[in-house]
Amino acid sequence: MNTSEVCIKMEDIIIDCQQEKSGEYAVGLLSDFYLSQSISVKNEIDDLLIEWIRIGDIIKVDYAIALCSDLHITKSIPVLEEELQSINNNSSRLPKYFSEFLRAAINRLNSNV
Repeated sequence: MNTSEVCIKMEDIIIDCQQEKSGEYAVGLLSDFYLSQSISVKNEIDDLLIEWIRIGDIIKVDYAIALCSDLHITKSIPVLEEELQSINNNSSRLPKYFSEFLRAAINRLNSNV
């Protein structure tokens, strides 16, 4: 599976779940998808989630934060910290309340390092 196929599959899961199920259900499906992949595809997904955080699309960021935290993707910590600092400096595209999600994810990831 190449990066664009992975991205399309993950976006399809999100879209399907938005129409039918809850966000928690989508995170579960995305986690299952991630866990069923090879190490190389998991690395691509890790990079994709980090890119989603950087892009700032609220829906994708929400899922990316949850997945990075749930799947213990520790290489996301610097990006999560950077985004939290951007929110605190009022230079982020994300709403202020995302700082709570970011802080919780960072704390969880740091406790598992």
